[in-house]
Amino acid sequence: VACAAGSPLRLGLLRSGERVEAAATPAFDEKTGRWMLGIAFDIADMDAKQWMKYRNPWKQVRGDAGAILRILRGLFFPTHKGEAGKVAGAIGGPVSIFAGIWQWLLMSIPVTLGFIRFLNVNLAILNLLPIPVLDGGHVLFALWEGVTRRKPSEKVVAIVVQVFVVLLIGLFAILLFKDTWSIFLRRFFEKG
Repeated sequence: VACAAGSPLRLGLLRSGERVEAAATPAFDEKTGRWMLGIAFDIADMDAKQWMKYRNPWKQVRGDAGAILRILRGLFFPTHKGEAGKVAGAIGGPVSIFAGIWQWLLMSIPVTLGFIRFLNVNLAILNLLPIPVLDGGHVLFALWEGVTRRKPSEKVVAIVVQVFVVLLIGLFAILLFKDTWSIFLRRFFEKG
C-alpha cells in the first residue's frame, strides 16, 4: 500500500468460496501521515439492523424481550467464568441511555425510535421482576395473599420495601457514577 502511493491496486478476494478481483486506490491519511487502504462500515445501517431486526412487530418485541432475558441469565446464571462481570460492565444507567439516544438521533430517527422501543420493552420486563419496590413485587405480595388467604404483615412489607429502595437507589448511584466517568470524566482526565 505504501509503495502504491495513491495508484490503483488489484485485490484478490475470497467471497463465499469464490475468488473475486477488485481494484482499490489507497488514500493518504493526514492523522497518521501514511497511505492507507481499508473498509468503512455504515454505522447507521448496522445500528438500524440492531434495533430493527424483524418486520413483524411481535417478532421484534420477542427479540427485544429475549435480549433482556439473556442479560439477566448472564448476570444470575453465568455459563462460563467471568460472564457475570462482563454483563454487569455492559449495563448502563440514565446517562448512557441519554448519550445513546443522542448519538442515534444524530444518525437517524428510525434508529432512535427502534432503540426507544427496545428500551421500553426491557424496562417493562425489569418492572415485572419480583422486587418489592417494583410492580412485580406488588404481584408477588398479591400472590402471597391469594395463596395464604391473609395479607402479609405490614411491618415486614415496609421493612422489605425500604431495604429494596435503598438497594435500588444505591444501584442507580453506582450506574450514574460509572456512566458519568466512562462517557465524560475519563476523557477529561486523560487529556489533562
